[in-house]
Amino acid sequence: MFSLEIDCDPEDQDLLIAELWEQGSAGIVELNSQAVRSFFEDGVDRAALLKLFPGARQREEETRDWVHPHHRHHRQPLHRRLLY
Repeated sequence: MFSLEIDCDPEDQDLLIAELWEQGSAGIVELNSQAVRSFFEDGVDRAALLKLFPGARQREEETRDWVHPHHRHHRQPLHRRLLY
């Protein structure tokens, strides 16, 4: 997984986010009113994205299972979750 941090004018942020979803984003974080970070699976054409969004800063992201630990936590009895 990799991400792109992209700067934009505040009035263009919604359009940028829509375009990122269309390009296959796995998730988007609004960093502030002038920048977003969009996450992409490794199979997405990174070179094409960098052409679409010149000046974007790319970063490799760690692989993490966001769902599994959440489910494990909720399988514990309530009294165990409260004590730990």
